[in-house]
Amino acid sequence: MTHPSNDHERLREALGASQRDRFASGFADRAAARWRAEYAGRAEGAPSFDVAVMRLFVRVAPFAAAAALLLAVNNVRHRGEGQSIVRALVGAPAVSGTPSSLDIIYGLDTPSVSNQE
Repeated sequence: MTHPSNDHERLREALGASQRDRFASGFADRAAARWRAEYAGRAEGAPSFDVAVMRLFVRVAPFAAAAALLLAVNNVRHRGEGQSIVRALVGAPAVSGTPSSLDIIYGLDTPSVSNQE
């Protein structure tokens, strides 16, 4: 019976030998040169991450604000009887005599019915 560490070493050598044959000579140098050129190109003309995020925010923010405004107007137009405008803006239900909680608002207070026979 062979020792487990010998098996691991033979497997590592076999895998290492097959991997070395897959790349032509000079591959590492060519890849490193390409990565350096890409990095140098980014440093010259490409914006940094924070600048790119800021540009994207400036483009998306007007659409997000318009969508929020449309949702608020829709909530106010279709508000329930006895519901204040402020509660309608945020989509909160009308104030009733019973206290409301998140369980009541989302219907989690009702018991589940199982189909047992």
